[in-house]
Amino acid sequence: MPFTRQKHFALRFWISFFFTLLIFDRWTVYNTPLAGLDGSWAIAIQLVHQSGLIHGTEFVFTYGPLSWLVTRLPIFAPEWAIVLFDALWLANIIVVMWLAVGTQPGLWRSLVLLVLIVIHKQCASTETPFWFYFFVLFYLAYHLRTNSRWALAVAIGLAVLTFYLKANVGLISLLSVTLYGISLWATDRLAGLVTVCGMLVVLGLSTYCLPVDLYPFLVAQWHLIDSYNDVMYVLQEKRALKLTILILALTVALFIYAIWRIWQQRKLLETWKQDGLLVFLVTLQLFVLFKEGFVRADAGHISLFFKYALLPFGLITLFCHTHLFRRIAIVPIVLIALTTPLVAPYHWEAGVLYQWLPQWIAYGKDIMHPQYPSLSDITTPWPHTWLTQLRNKRVDIIPYDISLLYANQLHYTPRPVIQTYQVTDTYLDSLNATYFLSSRAPDYVLLTMDATDNRDPFADETRTKLALLQTYQLSATTKDWLLLQRRAVPLTLTLLSNTQMSGRFNEQIDVPSDSTTMQLWQIKGTYRIGGILSRMLFQPPRLTLELTYQTGERAYYRTALPLVKDGLLFPLHCRTPKELSLYWQSAGKQPKTARIKSFRILTDYQFPVTVNPSFAISQRIYRLSANSAPNAAKNQLYQN
Repeated sequence: MPFTRQKHFALRFWISFFFTLLIFDRWTVYNTPLAGLDGSWAIAIQLVHQSGLIHGTEFVFTYGPLSWLVTRLPIFAPEWAIVLFDALWLANIIVVMWLAVGTQPGLWRSLVLLVLIVIHKQCASTETPFWFYFFVLFYLAYHLRTNSRWALAVAIGLAVLTFYLKANVGLISLLSVTLYGISLWATDRLAGLVTVCGMLVVLGLSTYCLPVDLYPFLVAQWHLIDSYNDVMYVLQEKRALKLTILILALTVALFIYAIWRIWQQRKLLETWKQDGLLVFLVTLQLFVLFKEGFVRADAGHISLFFKYALLPFGLITLFCHTHLFRRIAIVPIVLIALTTPLVAPYHWEAGVLYQWLPQWIAYGKDIMHPQYPSLSDITTPWPHTWLTQLRNKRVDIIPYDISLLYANQLHYTPRPVIQTYQVTDTYLDSLNATYFLSSRAPDYVLLTMDATDNRDPFADETRTKLALLQTYQLSATTKDWLLLQRRAVPLTLTLLSNTQMSGRFNEQIDVPSDSTTMQLWQIKGTYRIGGILSRMLFQPPRLTLELTYQTGERAYYRTALPLVKDGLLFPLHCRTPKELSLYWQSAGKQPKTARIKSFRILTDYQFPVTVNPSFAISQRIYRLSANSAPNAAKNQLYQN
């Protein structure tokens, strides 16, 4: 007997509901706090939320003022808010599933959806803001297809929410809504104007409800995004990159073929009006996912591309008017589904087909009786006397391990850019330096020599180090750590000279040996067209800093144009905590073993087409001395 309309509706609802339950991947309300670099920034987000610091001025990070909903730690995140956030995610998922299942659910479509859900869920990495970015495009596509005003309103609200969850993803979401509004202007000026203005009004009003200073927040996010691309790149898995490029190249070729066919039929303008904007927005999301996966191309980031790239291609199959486009989009969906298990970390032991019900039961029980997981026991690297001294004092830690402060219940008072690896250009470094020169600076700073990705620890946060030398004195040391205490009267940093010169990549530059002063060398290199394209589409040209010491020893570190533009401290250049301790004790004049004779900035084999062979150098020579005028030190540090 054929299905009635009511039976079709019921079947569609229950299939959509089942798939929604299946894709949900939470066992508990709260995550467990973790030690280390990533665990530390997650803890910091919660502590900043607890302190009410202002994003953009007092706190700068890629995650925004609502990011505590993503990190989900039992520090200062109310349970009801996280559960409500999960409910919002589920509500959007069920709408997506409802439309994906279709008006007449069939066995073949349901099986395909089931396979895609399993592939997506079992892929290990998770980045919730990318889901909300997808939801924004989903509702824009739905409005494009149906002209439903509610869908446009939801897209605007979710774009603003995504921006406050994670700014770099949210900015693209806001850009997508803006482009959509501009496109509406061509056919419906009022709708286009309402879309763009409505988004700006919601964005503006939200700043009154959230701890954010919008303009500084946007400026800081631009610097984080722009310099991250130069500094944080990693290439580990070339097989995944080759497969991805092959899939995307094949997809582009098929779409070019389809456009050629449409042009032959003289329907190109009509197709552009119907589907051009949607294809462009999908292409933009795929580009963002590619950059997310293959700039910092470790296993976790690569997984993000394969996990979330299925979603934008799905939009084409659901909403494109052009039948040929919908058919072509199936090709990358199938290829990604087949290759994901080969290149991305998976957790098949989770048993998606038989553990989804126990997972929901466990989540429900945790709502009724929430568990509050604590940070696992970690070894404290500081003596008990330090902890006693730091009790009830305001403390920051350099370079990144905030989890140690949290584990020892110390009063964390962060600099604006909370972890050194994120201080990737002069603007961000200056935010931290200004903070340490201000009255808001902490009483103590815990400092060790460490860096990510084989960067030079002494070349990170150069201006911040100069500010610390002025305002903090050495209180105590261990083998690996320095304890710095705020000075009653800061030292004065006097600019003696500012010499302009030039240098060339791969050529030696001699450093004057003067142990009575400190030299800040700022190298201002530029990309050529090859470097600009490489940086924009994939990764920047690779640069290496070669340091030659007076002893004849050489050290090699990874560097980037924004880092050397921020500056290198010479002639004293510490390599170990012991050398750093002596350096601090002598206000930058010792030890002799850490004195630099010369340096080079080495390029890779693509050098002739990626960077200009010469660069400008600003050699600023400072003297640090005792003085009762702290403001003079600040002015000298930032004099251009």
